[in-house]
Amino acid sequence: MKYLYRLVLMILALMMLTSMSVNAATTVTLGGVEVDGNLVLQPASGKYSVTYNESIETELTAGQQIVFLVVKGVATTPAGLTISADTIRYMDQGASTDTSIAFSNFIPSSIPNCTLLISGLTGVDGPKIIGYIEAVPVNVSGSLSFISGSIGRVATVTLTENGYPTNTKTVQSNTSGQYSITGVTEGTYTLVATAESHASYTKNLISINEFDVTMLLGTLYPGELSNDVNIGFTDLTYILADYNKTRLTAIKPQTDISGDNNINFTDLSDLLANYNKFAITE
Repeated sequence: MKYLYRLVLMILALMMLTSMSVNAATTVTLGGVEVDGNLVLQPASGKYSVTYNESIETELTAGQQIVFLVVKGVATTPAGLTISADTIRYMDQGASTDTSIAFSNFIPSSIPNCTLLISGLTGVDGPKIIGYIEAVPVNVSGSLSFISGSIGRVATVTLTENGYPTNTKTVQSNTSGQYSITGVTEGTYTLVATAESHASYTKNLISINEFDVTMLLGTLYPGELSNDVNIGFTDLTYILADYNKTRLTAIKPQTDISGDNNINFTDLSDLLANYNKFAITE
């Protein structure tokens, strides 16, 4: 009998361990807040569905009217959210069964990081969090002014999230200066654009939320050849050293500012027009 008792205890212990491992929450971070990853909804054909099963037997009765809200922002308690006309992304009302309430195929008006809440549960004071929606990445696009020339010069554009240097995206513009960066998540970013023979361009504090950011305009001054932030005497000496040479025979091919494969008066004029100017930072 003593051994049977021990065997039963061992089986119960194993069952508890198994139960703990199956039900363990996967923690993820949304908008800087750690939440239960099992509550993050995955869209189907761009639509979302959520079902809440009562956690206490008396929370729901058949036909009970429940209000459903999708609110911008992420929090682990309703008190951590700002619920207003400006932050509500979807609202609905429905009747429950005696054990659950479901809202199917809904589409929020926009999709930043959101928290899902229901209100009207019996015995629950205020709304209750039942899920989360992860922000939908947006696009960042714009146009840069620089000299492309017959060589087809392009600019390199890098977008980096402030405080998260590993969250970086780099693209090439076309020869007209247009660029587009896809899959950008919510946050504050710095954009840096560079091009051969030009001073760089930097745009700080670009706020990305639930909407595409378009028409970011920037200028890269031609004539910066020494890899510093200003166009000055050192750059002028490079031009003079390569004057009347071709791009192939030049000591420093970047002296072909105009991009026509020759270093001549056009390149000298481009540099002098921007003499003593510094790389633009906004």
